[in-house]
Amino acid sequence: MLAWEKIKFGGYDWLVLEEKDDKALLLSEKIIEKRPYSAECKGVTWFECDLRKYLNNVFYNSFDEQDKMRICKTRIKNNDNFWFETKGGKDTFDRIFLLSIGEVVRYLGDNGRLDEYAYKKDTHYDIYYLDDNYNAERVAEDLAGKAAWWWLRSPGLYINKAAIVADRLGWIEISGSAVHHRNGGVRPALWLEL
Repeated sequence: MLAWEKIKFGGYDWLVLEEKDDKALLLSEKIIEKRPYSAECKGVTWFECDLRKYLNNVFYNSFDEQDKMRICKTRIKNNDNFWFETKGGKDTFDRIFLLSIGEVVRYLGDNGRLDEYAYKKDTHYDIYYLDDNYNAERVAEDLAGKAAWWWLRSPGLYINKAAIVADRLGWIEISGSAVHHRNGGVRPALWLEL
């Protein structure tokens, strides 16, 4: 398989982000649904959030038994937010997960030096974001064909925010959106046994 090749799996279209050790890292091509990261606006990490529980239970169990056997349980590193030092929480072992800020930069446009990325600030809305020549690669559509923003598992400016990718702009909003926001796009990722 080649990077950015599209494949069908479990009734969804996926982009192949990487192939390694007879496994492929897949990201859903589209935003498959909209859900909050957490039901309540509270301090929460990926380890504790409702979206992680949903993806690894309800969503995972929507696959047939044969497909479920091919989805690898993977150790997921949950780094702190590099710019604001917001805690990322414990590492997890997940079958389905969201990409982190670092993974989005690595797989959907990499300047090679995430640690040197200078962020921009929208002073009117107090939004901090990464804006570069890879924005278009990060834009995703929902199932209705409209560009929509989508969740990342990385923490935002505060522990009650999670980082996102902006809708039509493709910025990585490192300050994030409130975790209880119900219009957050879900773009799952998984490692698939080939």
